[in-house]
Amino acid sequence: MQSHGLGMSEEQQPHIFPKVDVIVPTYDYGHYLNACLASIRAQTYADYSVLIIDNASEDDTEKIARHWQNRDSRFRYVRNDTNLGLMASVLKAYALTRAELVLFLSADDLLEPRFLALAVGALDQHPECTFAYSAWKMFVDDPGSQNHGAEYRYFSPHDCSGCYDEAALLLAHNWITNSFTLFRREVCDAVGGVNPTDLQHVGDWYTWMLFSAKGPACYIHERLGRYRIHANTETNRLVANYRSGYDHIRFYDLIFESELWPMPIRLAAKAHQSRWLTGEPLTLIARKMGGERAEPLMRHFVSRYRDAFYVAIAQSVLQYTPSKNFLDTPENALALLREVLLHDSSNAQAAMLYQSYRGQGRSKGLLIT
Repeated sequence: MQSHGLGMSEEQQPHIFPKVDVIVPTYDYGHYLNACLASIRAQTYADYSVLIIDNASEDDTEKIARHWQNRDSRFRYVRNDTNLGLMASVLKAYALTRAELVLFLSADDLLEPRFLALAVGALDQHPECTFAYSAWKMFVDDPGSQNHGAEYRYFSPHDCSGCYDEAALLLAHNWITNSFTLFRREVCDAVGGVNPTDLQHVGDWYTWMLFSAKGPACYIHERLGRYRIHANTETNRLVANYRSGYDHIRFYDLIFESELWPMPIRLAAKAHQSRWLTGEPLTLIARKMGGERAEPLMRHFVSRYRDAFYVAIAQSVLQYTPSKNFLDTPENALALLREVLLHDSSNAQAAMLYQSYRGQGRSKGLLIT
């Protein structure tokens, strides 16, 4: 195990833990690391520790990280002897920390100064919430691209800060990113730890689903992070080697197979999986599941959960905020809700969604500019 700090091993370090652990995984990101660490030190909230986990970088990462370690006692540097792979390196770092709250900040991303103060405050104020996250903005850092320096708008399904049950919406798309999400360690440990199923591309997405099964999320309606887009991202690598496609299929299988979620959410996961595989509209898939052409066994099974299943599907469509809605049309979602209300006029969630979105030309949601 890497030694650090006054020659002491990790086991010999004093057991005085801060409120927050910020874990910064890095590999050959020396040209981004200094700005990332500076954005942490600029936080208005001070009760944190930073662990820089270096996956055997071959650039100047070590020099930069050790500079920060010498400059501020809250910063620690651990270097892997060999490249363990991103997830193994992340798991090692998580095991070396003990704080109540945890943030995984990518070495190429940046925090705004008030992120930790507002995220910690949100979780302190709402003990029922399992994690807190903020709005953020993407910017292009690719000198070889004509879009270098451009900033992209960020979409959120919510138009104000608050506590939200994210499960149904998260099945549609993942608008939450690691770098701007603070979570409770006890909740993470309760669901099996960081990425317990080794989903290399959508592990964070699945983690948010797991957290949502344990309690709501606290959304902070303020842009508190900057997400860097460049050519050498891990996402680009995973898409290129086909692992991303595999992980998306498995993501939905894992949700369907687990009793952490109610059956309507599990059925909705299957509907979304079919949408990814076939490209068919989401409400059409939902109607086929247990529909007239389905096997009698499936019709009987789905009918038990149909109303709640349809509401989850409609919610996904209506609150999917990108301007081009790849899920379906609001009109088709409203038709599902009308069907639910004809069957059960007392369904409060269906009535609320229907009244909120009836007569609108597009889905609601916040566009952060």
